[in-house]
Order: sequence, then C-alpha cells, then structure tokens
Amino acid sequence: MAYFGVDPGKSGAIALIDSDGFTMNYVRLKETTGDISGFIKDYSGIVDYCIVEKVASRPMQGVKSCFTFGENFGLVQGLLMAHGIRFELHTPPVWMKKMGLITRGIKGAAKKRIHKQRAQELFMNSSNITLTTADAFLLAEYARRLDKGLI
Repeated sequence: MAYFGVDPGKSGAIALIDSDGFTMNYVRLKETTGDISGFIKDYSGIVDYCIVEKVASRPMQGVKSCFTFGENFGLVQGLLMAHGIRFELHTPPVWMKKMGLITRGIKGAAKKRIHKQRAQELFMNSSNITLTTADAFLLAEYARRLDKGLI
C-alpha cells in the first residue's frame, strides 16, 4: 500500500510514499499531462489513498496564476478518479496544523523553507525533498497518518 499527496500549485507536485512513510517518487505538475497521467497510472495498483490540497484563488492573485491553479486542481482530480484512486480534499489550515506546521503570518519563500525543513525532518534519508516537492510529500504523509488512524 502507498499514498499520494498532491500540491496542485503552479510549482506543485504529486508525491508518493509507502505505507512505512518512506519516499518513493514524485512528478512535478509542470510536466506534460501525459507524464502526470502516466505517473498516476503506474502507481494506481498500489496507491490506496490520496490527499489533494483544496486550493482557492486569493485576492490580488493574477488571472493566469488562478487559471493554472484551477487547471492543475481539476486535472489531478480527474486523473485520480479515472485511475480509481480514493482521495479527499483538505484545506491548508487543516492539514498543516495536523502536520505540525505553525506558520501563521509567515508567507512566501520563508513559509516554503519551513515546510521543506519539516519534510526533511520526516524523510531524513530522502533526496526528493525540495522547495517544490515538500508540500506534496507532507500531504502524502498526512494521508498515510489519516488512513492508519494516527491523527
């Protein structure tokens, strides 16, 4: 059994961890739709559960950025459904609190660095943790913990 975590942001990713919480693989959402679909399909036989970050537009966010966010958000949900992977949507305040990320008032790059640091603490032996993959791996770990009743 394995778990997906999806950060649907512009520089987001889909991360895969195993049932023991070890990182396995990831795909960045800037890849082609075919690459993303292939990644999900390749692991659909072992992924039992996925958390997708529930995103929304924010005031002063650019039109192109909002469109990309929405496009990634819908694409990933459609591909997960097409490949028979059970998923739930969770808002950032909910999953971040459960994962010990207290970043109230911190924004942008500083917040991303805190998330990366937390992911590196959880996945100490992984070279997969970057600023662009950290949230996806944290979401995958959150999915694993929820599924196992650990949180």
